[in-house]
Amino acid sequence: MPHSFNNLRWRLFFTLALIYILVYFYRVSLAVVSADVSRDLALTPQQLGSLAGVLFYVYAVAQIPLGPLIDRVGPRLVISGCGLLTTLGGLLFSQAGSLTAAMAGRVLIGIGTAAVLMASFTIFSHWYTRQEFARITGLMIAVGNLGNLAGTAPLAMAVGLMGWRSSFLLIALLQGAVTVLIFLKVQDRPARPLETIAPEQLQPPGMLAAWGTIARNRSFWLLAAIAFCWYGNYLAVQGLWGGPFLMQLIGLSREGAGQMLMWTSVGFI
Repeated sequence: MPHSFNNLRWRLFFTLALIYILVYFYRVSLAVVSADVSRDLALTPQQLGSLAGVLFYVYAVAQIPLGPLIDRVGPRLVISGCGLLTTLGGLLFSQAGSLTAAMAGRVLIGIGTAAVLMASFTIFSHWYTRQEFARITGLMIAVGNLGNLAGTAPLAMAVGLMGWRSSFLLIALLQGAVTVLIFLKVQDRPARPLETIAPEQLQPPGMLAAWGTIARNRSFWLLAAIAFCWYGNYLAVQGLWGGPFLMQLIGLSREGAGQMLMWTSVGFI
């Protein structure tokens, strides 16, 4: 494989990894700023939980239309459009003066981040062989977890220096810059396919047919149940309640809680 082609693939990978890092950041970043957000927006614990959870509910529902849209429109355009929604959501959340405005921002972030991983995997399927695909997707998730790290101790330090609003505003601006970079630099597929595709694979199945195939697969439901229990518990702690527990019950500072949560992120990687 030509050296220049490998370089192009790595540039493509790291460009997509940048936006996926931000996806992970938004998933967990509320934990270390929960006290600040609750104070400024006058939130009860129930309202704080709703603010954290709405991103994931919207994220889950958005998977249903966005999956087929990736096949029809192309992953680069879907990621770029969703990146704009994430940028708008981040800006709105950083300037929110009420629970309603903050919820609206989190809804936009949830929709905007929903397609990034699946669209990236679609691009990788065109740029990497089947033997390389598992390695590159595993690396993508590992690198994306740097966003988990950024949402812990580094975010706590940034909030201590400039406040949570300025910190999230900076992330929103970074999100916009990375979105533009993806729109300009990422290609859905190389000029020549890496592998010969069987004729029956050239046309993807219809949306209803695809859902039917998945719904009849018992292995899918087993893996879904494992992911529900495992990842749901992980995000309940890492994404929100670990921060209040460590600060309010254990008595750690914001920075101390961020450092403790950072080690969970290290373990996850």
